[in-house]
Order: sequence, then structure tokens, then C-alpha cells
Amino acid sequence: MITVLKKNYMLLGLMAILIIGLLLSLALFLVSFAKSSKLNRELSSKYEMISTFVERSKVPLSEESIKTLASDRDKLKEIYEGLKPLVEPYKIEGNIDPLYFKELLIQVQKKLRSETTAKNIILPNSLGFKEYETELSRPEEIPDLVNKLKILEDLVRMTVDAGVKTVTYINFDDFEDLKREKEQYKRRSHGRADPKASDGANELYAEVPVSLDVQCSVKELLELLYKMRASSHNFVISKVAITAGSVYPTTRGANQRMLDSKLRMHSVFVR
Repeated sequence: MITVLKKNYMLLGLMAILIIGLLLSLALFLVSFAKSSKLNRELSSKYEMISTFVERSKVPLSEESIKTLASDRDKLKEIYEGLKPLVEPYKIEGNIDPLYFKELLIQVQKKLRSETTAKNIILPNSLGFKEYETELSRPEEIPDLVNKLKILEDLVRMTVDAGVKTVTYINFDDFEDLKREKEQYKRRSHGRADPKASDGANELYAEVPVSLDVQCSVKELLELLYKMRASSHNFVISKVAITAGSVYPTTRGANQRMLDSKLRMHSVFVR
């Protein structure tokens, strides 16, 4: 009798274990099925969303169109970088005191002369900062002086890239003839001389006057003008005076007449 009861208990235990196992398997199956159904619903929803976007989009999302969009984005970034000097004034990192600017001026001019000498390019004795080579600048002058120093670097780089071999004059003083024309224009516009208008206090943009004299060939002058047009410093050329210069022999044995070119311009940026 006892043996029969033991066997019955063992069978009941095995049946209980099997039932529990089946229940656990069923529970795992139901959980897995629920997750799978949820995932399928999400995938189906996203697929419909993408399909709808592709159908409504004017540009199909293909590998080629993605490359085109990426290329357009890079071009826009390049254009934006070129326009940044126009839509905002140059920013100076931190406070620059007169002594620091004096050291910066010396270092920049020394670098420019070293680079041009290595390429047999002649620069004038003064690069537009003669006054500040012997004297300290005033703190309120430093922002404009830093702008002019950036313009100087750009001018020298452009002349080098254009193949110009001789620069005879660089200055940032306002040229008298254009200054008189500007004052006459303001008198005509305002009916009388306006002190606030003449000093540019109320103008939305600032102008840095630039004078540049070079000796070069016609080809080099055209290349220089093209580079100025493409420069990020937004040069507006007001006057160009060209006269026949010296004649130099070329490597081909023929003589080439150089041009003495005087360029008067402004670098313009928004205040």
C-alpha cells in the first residue's frame, strides 16, 4: 500500500513539474510573441512614414541624391564662411593692449617680409603702419588696427598668388580725392554738411581705405583684381590708375613692359 502511494506521489510530482514547465514555456512564448508583434507594428509604422516621405519628397532618397545634398551643404557652408566678414565685424579674442599689438605688428610684418623675400618679391619700406612701428597705439584704436593688419596679410597673400613681383606702396589712410568726393556726395544727400554723417557714426557699415601700388604685367594685374573680387574682405575698388612702366627682358628673349598700377579701394564690413 505504501509503495503504491509513493508511486502515485512521484507521478503527481512529475505531472506538476511538467505542467509548470508547460505554463512557463507558454508564458515565455506569449511574452516573445507580444514583443515581436510590437516590433513588427513599429517597423510597419516607420516603413509607412518613410514611404510617405519618399513619395511626397521632390528629391528621391537615393545614394546619388544624398551625395548631391551633402555637396550642396558643403557649398553653402563655404559661401557662409565667405560672407561672415560682411555680416559681422571682425572679433578680437580677449583684450589686446597696446604692447601686445606692437609685438603682433612686428611679428606679422616680419613673417610677410620673410615669405616674400624667399619668393623674390619686393615690398615697400612701410606696410601701412609706419606711425605704430615707433609709437604705441591707443587702446581705442586697436580694433581698427587689428582689422587693417588682417587686410594687410590678405593683400600680400593675393599679390604673391597673382605673381606680382614688386609692391611699391601700401597704406590705409583715406585718399584725399575720394574723401572730397564722399563729402560732396553727403552734402548733396543731406543738403548741408552733417558732422555725424561725415564721421560715419550712424552708418551701418564701416570702410577701411586701402591704397596699393604695384608693378606687374597685364596678366598679373588681372589675376590680382580677380583675387580681390573673390576675397572675403569685400574690396570695393574706387579708382585704378595705370601707366606704362619699365621694360624687362623675359626668359624667351623678348622684352615685356610692366605696368605701374595704383589701386584705391575700401574693405567694407557691417558694424
